[in-house]
Parts: sequence; structure tokens; C-alpha cells
Amino acid sequence: MHIARISLQTITIVHIFTKHERLILLFCAAVFFVGSGLNYLMKKYPETADIINFIDSPRSHWTVNINTADQRELVAVPYIGEYTAKKILEYRAEHGPFDSIHQLKDIPGIRVKNFERFKDYVYAD
Repeated sequence: MHIARISLQTITIVHIFTKHERLILLFCAAVFFVGSGLNYLMKKYPETADIINFIDSPRSHWTVNINTADQRELVAVPYIGEYTAKKILEYRAEHGPFDSIHQLKDIPGIRVKNFERFKDYVYAD
């Protein structure tokens, strides 16, 4: 009986993984190193963290006046859907203009948790 012998020295990473698996490994390694580099920079230079965090903060987005906005404008606000926009418009029609955005919490159907999500995108003027 003949048994094939394979030398461990002849097996390379090219033979273990397919082309697609190698690409995925390369991508994962690149993401790891880029993430590590960003983490290092954010720790070494804290001011860069402020710049990066600003990109996703409400300060970088527009805001909507809840006293003048129509249905379309309200629905464009993150976390305000058709139902919430309709409730805001109905409440405004019945009670008049809002003095503060915190009055939105008085509207039946608007939960405090949802209000906390969209409060940075609206204002009352």
C-alpha cells in the first residue's frame, strides 16, 4: 500500500485557502489595522475624536421648526414617521403653536423614548 507523504514545508497559505477566502482575510486584516490606527489616533490626539463624533452628531444636521413644518418636513426628521407627524400636526391645530419642544411629550402616542431620539432635530420658534 502506497501512502502519499506531504511535507509541511510545501503547504503554504495559498494552498490552504481559496482565492475568495484570501480576499476576505485580506479585507478583515485591513479593517483591523485601519481600526487600530484610528483608535490610536483618537487616544493620542483627542481633538480628532471631536471631529469624528461631529460627523454623526445632531449638530451636523438641519433642524425643523415644529410650528411651521408640514407633514413632509416632519417625516423627513429622523425618528418621526407618518403617525408621529400626523399627531404633531393635529395637536398644533387644536392647541396652537408650541412654546417648547418638550410639549411634544404631551401628545398622546409620542413616547418619551421616541422624543429623546428626535428632539435634537426639531425646535419651536
